[in-house]
Amino acid sequence: MTDRRLTRPQGSPPRLTVRSVFAELADELFSLDRGLPYTVFCTLRSPGATARRYVEQRDPRLTRPFRLALVVLAVCALVLHSGGQSEQFLAGLADGLRGGSGSGGRDGLVAAMSTLFARFDLMLVACWVPAVALAFMTAPIQPPPNFAEATAFSLYVLAGLLPLQLALLLGLPALGLQPLWGLLALPLPWLGWAVRGYLSPAGVGIASVLRIALLAMVALLLLMLLLALAWAAGYAVLARWQ
Repeated sequence: MTDRRLTRPQGSPPRLTVRSVFAELADELFSLDRGLPYTVFCTLRSPGATARRYVEQRDPRLTRPFRLALVVLAVCALVLHSGGQSEQFLAGLADGLRGGSGSGGRDGLVAAMSTLFARFDLMLVACWVPAVALAFMTAPIQPPPNFAEATAFSLYVLAGLLPLQLALLLGLPALGLQPLWGLLALPLPWLGWAVRGYLSPAGVGIASVLRIALLAMVALLLLMLLLALAWAAGYAVLARWQ
């Protein structure tokens, strides 16, 4: 009978085991000089320089941008869910849809749109990556950033922005302030700081940094407007079917 066992090449790493998987996971989650905690700390301290380290050096100590952004987003969503923020949003959406079916649509549409804009943080996250990436591709460096590099930059900057947004969402109401104004004021200076940190070794001036940051914010607002219009169109279709 033919032996069908796989033969491992000479010099290959040892076999994957449950212990090695958990060891890698612990190293990723709890190590202070690599992995998630280290990368989150770097993005909070200097998001632009952190993105440049990944793009130019593929620093193995840094968590990859997509994984980092997804984990940070999941943790922030979990914190918001535990505080009842997500339930309030879904309840407001349901009330808007019910109101639209019973009042000819106009009042319900206003209510549903209000729930969308009340969650400015969700709209910002949905539109951030494409808006920032497209703006960053106009950076005056040679060679100019391609879409993959610009996307990595936008994800690292987003991973640093989300915890700050979460702190505003949870902290400002306790002081009697509306968190929306903090969310509106935070992205531009944070993005400008990140662009400056990424481009400063190339000698890019502050005028170009401000241009990129402002272009990203304009693109962000336009994408959010398109999202709101798509939301309104989808609501109109749902209301007609009810």
